[in-house]
Amino acid sequence: MKKEGEKATKPLVLRSIVIALLITALCMVLMAQASFLISSRAINDLAVFNYKLLTDTKAYVAMQWFSGNRLTLENQCFAIARNEMNRKELQDYLASFLEVKNDPYLYDIYFTSTENVMAAGTDYDNLVDDPDIDYRQSRWYTETIDTDEVIYSTAYVDPDTGRLVITLSKRVMRDGIMIGVLAIDVFVDSLVEFFTSESVLENSYVFIVDSDMGVIIHPDSDSFYYDDTPHRLDSAGLSDYPKIVEAVTEDKQGLIISDYDGVKRTIYFQAIEGSGWYVINAIDNSLITAGTVSLRNQFLGVAAFIILCSILIDLFIRLSQYRKSRLAFEEVNDMAHMDSLTMLFNRRTYEEDTERIRAGEGMEDLILVSLDVNGLKDCNDKLGHAAGDELLRGAAQCMKTAFDRNSKIYRIGGDEFTVLIHGSVGDAHLMLSRFDAEVASWQGSMAKNLAISYGFVAAVENPNLSFDEISALADDLMYTNKAEYYRRSGIDRRRQGDY
Repeated sequence: MKKEGEKATKPLVLRSIVIALLITALCMVLMAQASFLISSRAINDLAVFNYKLLTDTKAYVAMQWFSGNRLTLENQCFAIARNEMNRKELQDYLASFLEVKNDPYLYDIYFTSTENVMAAGTDYDNLVDDPDIDYRQSRWYTETIDTDEVIYSTAYVDPDTGRLVITLSKRVMRDGIMIGVLAIDVFVDSLVEFFTSESVLENSYVFIVDSDMGVIIHPDSDSFYYDDTPHRLDSAGLSDYPKIVEAVTEDKQGLIISDYDGVKRTIYFQAIEGSGWYVINAIDNSLITAGTVSLRNQFLGVAAFIILCSILIDLFIRLSQYRKSRLAFEEVNDMAHMDSLTMLFNRRTYEEDTERIRAGEGMEDLILVSLDVNGLKDCNDKLGHAAGDELLRGAAQCMKTAFDRNSKIYRIGGDEFTVLIHGSVGDAHLMLSRFDAEVASWQGSMAKNLAISYGFVAAVENPNLSFDEISALADDLMYTNKAEYYRRSGIDRRRQGDY
């Protein structure tokens, strides 16, 4: 009986082994499926992160383009507000600015007073050419009246050149009263070239819309062409494009559309800071899902060990990519606060820092130095802009050498610099003495010598002055010293273009 019992147990043991193997196989399948789901989600998240980062990067480049033109306009508004000029003097000033700027993308600069008198850098005379036109009714004028912000028009095709142009405008205030509106016309070519020549992902593209959702750049020229203004994104007769407007309005990334050419694409977008415009990235949806499809095919024939390795490798790659992306983001963010020519802090950083000072932070021991390079325009005209750049870099190097760690140096304009010092007046005098010695001993390869006028004001010596009053007083002292420099040198200051 014992042997028969032993024989009876053998099928049970075999059955148990088979069941165990089936359960093990089922567990491996479930583990593989679970691993696939986890890995595919991670890969998709990484793809979304990368494509969103790509969109953010392009939006940042566009923001730099807008910021540069906005800074140009704001600087000239400031100059016009500070200096009273008649119409002829203002026309000469604006024409001189265009000549010195020598920017192929800056089309025109013009000021229209509240009496509808226009002065333009291109010598346009509205009183003669168009006496019946009231430019104060133009959108670029009316939208600036109640705000200190820069107003951006939508792009339009210039009838004279056939090129895309946008207008930036800002009201000009003097003693709290609006005296008119300053505007610049800028060719959009440089921005368009970046988005059309920059390599993009296969079967994908990037386009731009303005604040009214008018399409500025798009590969479908049949649907999006210019009349007087760009066609809106939701008025081109493409069924899925109104969904893009809704997604942008509601800030919903990752919208999948059936595009104008029948390809399914995923939409990511990013606002161009300060302009109201948007960069929109249309990514071929197969690129986003390609990673998960490939991984699924591998899971069908790969053992649990390879599946585990795939997950670990995937996580490693994702973390590495994240670190690289983070470092790249931090580097771009740092460069956004620096002047690329001199590697000093730029005007954006200056505005951020002085905003804190205006709020009362560090005002008690503040010393403000306003500096201006003498003869930069003459150097540019006679020796070329490379020599002028050498002069600016030399000025920056002298400042870096002379001013210590308690100082922060900014380039706030073409030849204009500011140093904010936190310390004693005695320390400031020592630093300025070092600075005078550095300037006197400097010699370049193209520009042989360097001259810099400056004025400085200490808050401790002027306790009743606000930051803006201290800044204005330092500027006045600097301009007084500049005038004395030209008087002693026997140089005609107006010929230097140094006003």
